[in-house]
Amino acid sequence: MTRVLLRLSLALYPRSFRREFADEMAKVLTDRWALTRAKRGNWALVGLMARDVPDLLRHAVIEHTNQRATSVRTRHGGKRSARGSGHMFEQLARDIWYAVRSLARARGFTATVVGTLALGIGANTAIFSVVHAVLLTPPPYESPAELAMVWEQFLPRNRTQNVLSPRNFRAWQEQNEVFSGIAAMFERGRNLTGEGDPQVVSVGFVSTNLFEILGVRPLLGRVLRPEEMDPTNSRVVVLEFGFWQRQFGGDPGVLGRTITLQDASYQIVGVMPEGFDFPSEPDMWSPAALSASEWESTGRFLIAVARLRPGTTVLQAQAAMDRLGVRLRERWPTANDGWGINLVPLQEQVAGPIRPALLVLLGAVGVVLLIACANVANLLLGRAAVRGKEIAIRSALGAGRRRLVRQLLTESAVLTAAALGVGLVVAFGAVSVLVTFGPSDIPRLDDIALNGRVLGFTLAVAGFTGMGFGLMPALHLSKPDVQSTLKVGGKTSAGHGSHRLRGLLVVSEISLALVLLVGAGLLIRSFQRMLDVELGFEPAQVLSLEVQLPGSRYPNPTQRVVFFNEVIDRIEGLPQVQAASAINFLPLDGMGAATSFIVDELPVPGPADWPVADVRAVHHDYFATMGIMALQGRVFDGAERADAQLFPIVISKSMADRFWPNANPLGKTITMPWNGLMHGEVIGVVADVRHTGLETAPRSKIYWSHQQFLYNFMSFVVRTNVDPMSVLPAVQEQLWALDPQLPVSDVRTMDERLGSTYHQRRFNMWLLGGFAAVALILACVGIYGVMSYAVAQRTHELGLRIALGATPGEVLRIVVGKGLALTLAAVAVGLVAAFGVTRTMSSLLFQVDALDPLTFVSVAVLLSGVAVAACWMPARKATRVDPMIALRTE
Repeated sequence: MTRVLLRLSLALYPRSFRREFADEMAKVLTDRWALTRAKRGNWALVGLMARDVPDLLRHAVIEHTNQRATSVRTRHGGKRSARGSGHMFEQLARDIWYAVRSLARARGFTATVVGTLALGIGANTAIFSVVHAVLLTPPPYESPAELAMVWEQFLPRNRTQNVLSPRNFRAWQEQNEVFSGIAAMFERGRNLTGEGDPQVVSVGFVSTNLFEILGVRPLLGRVLRPEEMDPTNSRVVVLEFGFWQRQFGGDPGVLGRTITLQDASYQIVGVMPEGFDFPSEPDMWSPAALSASEWESTGRFLIAVARLRPGTTVLQAQAAMDRLGVRLRERWPTANDGWGINLVPLQEQVAGPIRPALLVLLGAVGVVLLIACANVANLLLGRAAVRGKEIAIRSALGAGRRRLVRQLLTESAVLTAAALGVGLVVAFGAVSVLVTFGPSDIPRLDDIALNGRVLGFTLAVAGFTGMGFGLMPALHLSKPDVQSTLKVGGKTSAGHGSHRLRGLLVVSEISLALVLLVGAGLLIRSFQRMLDVELGFEPAQVLSLEVQLPGSRYPNPTQRVVFFNEVIDRIEGLPQVQAASAINFLPLDGMGAATSFIVDELPVPGPADWPVADVRAVHHDYFATMGIMALQGRVFDGAERADAQLFPIVISKSMADRFWPNANPLGKTITMPWNGLMHGEVIGVVADVRHTGLETAPRSKIYWSHQQFLYNFMSFVVRTNVDPMSVLPAVQEQLWALDPQLPVSDVRTMDERLGSTYHQRRFNMWLLGGFAAVALILACVGIYGVMSYAVAQRTHELGLRIALGATPGEVLRIVVGKGLALTLAAVAVGLVAAFGVTRTMSSLLFQVDALDPLTFVSVAVLLSGVAVAACWMPARKATRVDPMIALRTE
């Protein structure tokens, strides 16, 4: 430490002094070397440098600095200053050593302060590491600010990020004036066979210019080529780094090998670098080689990313694409009426959904740190009562206010340094927990780490912390009342100013804690409301898994129907299984198909006003298996025919209420533009089911029999009377008995699917609730410390009151009344602050208002009760004051 400080001290002097100093040091070292060499020989240089140079430098700096300082006249009567920079650093070193010894003697106080600050510093560092990775770190692509996602938006329903049609994408590609490049993509699951056990892999089918637009080069091999967009030349794949490691052990000789996807051979031509997983963590990429007729399709299933031309802003690009959207609506009114174009910067696309939650959590840990600083400042003020005479003696012996402040701030700095070390350990553990247990939908979760920028933030937080809790007590205590403090029997308190300051700090702590508690209370009520949402089905004891049939082996739709029916019959025959069925898109997974339709008996609206409904294909036992209640009519019975002209359909309650609010929907017919026109007759109405998620109200839903509405993939649902996962081997055995090459994917219980829908909200609730609990504990410790200190300072007064006849109840009211007054003031301030702060949490709440009165009142009552309880123990101690002992000290 001395060497570092001495070297730093040289930088404070002008260049002429440093040259003079260097000359003197060279002369001193030369003379010393000559003397040592004469005594010890040539090998003495190593010993000289190791033992003598530091002492030479230290003494030379001090001597030369003092000589320079004493040669300078001050403005005060020609007196000479005897204090130089070297002397100042020696004082600093002594202050640090004194602070370390002093704090080592007060081990309980030091442990409390260090633990409190380490908690605040560690929590801030951990949350900032998440914020840094998700919000502040740009995507790992070339010039990421020029990248934007391009969506279609359906204006009548304010759906701002909708997938787009191939025909519109081709028009954007040819007619836009603001993009240097635009690429389309979609993801599909594909069966991978011949590489160990059959499995389903995610394949990103992309425009071959995607990698050029993003500015990413392959780790091995090459990327996709433009000529491979031809359907006859598209059987190539580029592997994702993680999949290459898992499946091929990182073998660099994988290039040129072939793999089998959906019974077709694909050649591996490249491997992408680690960390590249656009758009959403596919296992590999292949050309989106659509046929000419598919590129003219109006069905919407693509997503697009574009690179803006240099110098073009997002606003300019949006305006240009709006004009293009108008032209496309005029050109193809049937498909595009009501549709527009929406640009979203890529960074906003990645971090946008999680941004509000992270900012709220970052604010919460900041509040915890402020409370920790206030608590430590209170502890320092309390410790000052014990050190009152020491500070007074220092002042009486000539220590100025600046010298006292420096000594007190040095102690704060030592405490902060210790807290910083412990806080980094806390942060490391917290980051590990966040990465392990955090929601999987947090982007770049694996990139969260304590890197250089995060550590820089930690140092800044530690510096702010040291100044925050140390400066106010230091300034306050550096003006001691020397005469009264040094009198025999004089008080050692810091006076009424200290009482007021400690009271202000406690009010601040309780106010901030109330804000956090209100925020946590709102999240808890939101989570409870979400748990109370009516799902429309019974998720308990249900296993779900997906199976996809390759078209090469199941080209005939009848084959698929027969296969799915036979698998379900086999599964239902298992002894642990109560029922089994299948659906194309499971509830709660957010995936699905939807289309517009018309009610035949109503006037046909314009294309933009056609109603939209979700479309589901189900096996006839689906409703019974999932526990979905039939409200009217009947459900499917398995006798449905694929060649019927009028298909029987089952609709949801919300659809029946919307289109036939005062009539019986049974027997009503609809027409749906799907592969031409499909006509359906309502045979039954079932309860609404949450398919998109718990936060989205159920939409109109049309169920078709899977024998009429054919898909090559289905998700099986199996209701069991045992642990659902325990029957998985038996279910797989029945499936592989029919086709041993079929992989099973997305295996989860319905309870697990339900849990994943509110994992993010539960995570936010636990984090903010934990911070609020810490804040509450710190606030209670603060008010307990203030009241204990107040009782200790008023021992004489309370003893006198008791001697004059005051009852224990009266003394109790005096002490508790003071604590209650502080609490009520803090609650009033905290409620006002909470009214303003909680408005920023609206996006995190579900069916709960940001100004929910029940939450505000409950938190205020809870905090007041806890604070009063914290005052109770000091108050009880006050009632036991012995008047004789209290008066004898005067």
